[in-house]
Amino acid sequence: MKRMFRSLKRIFHSMKRTFRTLKHKLPLREKRISLKGYNKNNEGKKEMKIVILNGSPRTEGNTEIMAKEFKRGAEEAGNEVTLINLSGKKVGGCLGCEYCFSHDGVCVQTDDMPDILKELDTADAVVFAAPIYWYDITAQLKSVIDRMFARAKIGFHFHKTALLLDSGSDGVYDAAIAQYKAMTGYLEWEDLGIITAPGMSSKGAMKESPALEKVYQLGLSLK
Repeated sequence: MKRMFRSLKRIFHSMKRTFRTLKHKLPLREKRISLKGYNKNNEGKKEMKIVILNGSPRTEGNTEIMAKEFKRGAEEAGNEVTLINLSGKKVGGCLGCEYCFSHDGVCVQTDDMPDILKELDTADAVVFAAPIYWYDITAQLKSVIDRMFARAKIGFHFHKTALLLDSGSDGVYDAAIAQYKAMTGYLEWEDLGIITAPGMSSKGAMKESPALEKVYQLGLSLK
């Protein structure tokens, strides 16, 4: 028995010397830190992926100008921003069939909504942008929001939202804001801010609006 223990002890010391030798012979490896997902201006803070849903049916209009200015600020803050212009997208209204409930969030309709959902599924924050039509958001944006019902059972990846609205007249935002607050409150999404921009009497008027700076600063604040 004693001979066996002495033998095991010699083997142990031999292994210990071997590991010590290997430790000195192995080359040192540099620690590589990936910069993806981090804000270079705020070291250690993870960047957000933000999706902007522009619900205006007009291209290069006031709402798109506003959305792009938000995008500029958010990107300068180190975030990844995707702007989706719903103009030209084919998104039908929700059928209320609940096919998505039994098919892991897959919608029965075959249109452009699956591509939009794919972006939302990896987003940390979503910005809803729209002009006011008949005292509310546009049909284009409302259809997308309705179709987000496909995530009602499996849940949403994002939990932060913001609202950007513009209009010709002032005092026409109550319905759109009430709907937004009801939605975010029920789903417990964090409201990052609501900005309204009245006085859009013509295409391009947004460029002269004082609200544009507020939009930029809101994007820039998301660090």
